[in-house]
Amino acid sequence: MYFVSVTRLRVRSYRFLPSFLLANEGSVRLIKTIGGFVGGKELVDKNLTFWTVTVWESDAAMKVLDQRGA
Repeated sequence: MYFVSVTRLRVRSYRFLPSFLLANEGSVRLIKTIGGFVGGKELVDKNLTFWTVTVWESDAAMKVLDQRGA
């Protein structure tokens, strides 16, 4: 059985957008190195709202991300 994580983050202002995008890229690179990561998608919505969907082989694989601090 796969585990799916869906997150939503709204950036308050364009002022914060560059630092958000930089931190997001670091997170994406880290996630791709974790065993058990199946795939993911980033979506941009209106009003600076960003969605992520990630698919994992197990809940334990998904929790490795919390331990690494991303």
